[in-house]
Amino acid sequence: MEQILNEPKTFKQLDEDPTIQKEDKLQRKLLHLKNICFLTDSEYKFARPVGSQPGNAYELPKTHKDGVPLRPIISARGTFNDKLSKLLANKLKHLRASPTIVIDTFKFVKELQNL
Repeated sequence: MEQILNEPKTFKQLDEDPTIQKEDKLQRKLLHLKNICFLTDSEYKFARPVGSQPGNAYELPKTHKDGVPLRPIISARGTFNDKLSKLLANKLKHLRASPTIVIDTFKFVKELQNL
């Protein structure tokens, strides 16, 4: 895990934790969206971040592989935009039922080739 986290192309060590500044910025943006009636009061209360934490990195074993190598996991649970992502997923879920959405790109390419 340390090798992955020390990869400069993937991760950058920060001098300070930006979580609170990002939380404040998102709170202001959500309040603006509520004030212009883009978000309902309940949506605003749900998505508004309070007491956010930075993301976590941990590893889980790949038990089906020889030597049980570890799979890195980056968790955003409890981060400043965690609830916003849940709200957006809920608001956009009706689009997944649309017949025009591409779920499987390989299947989509085959369908295009058969036209």
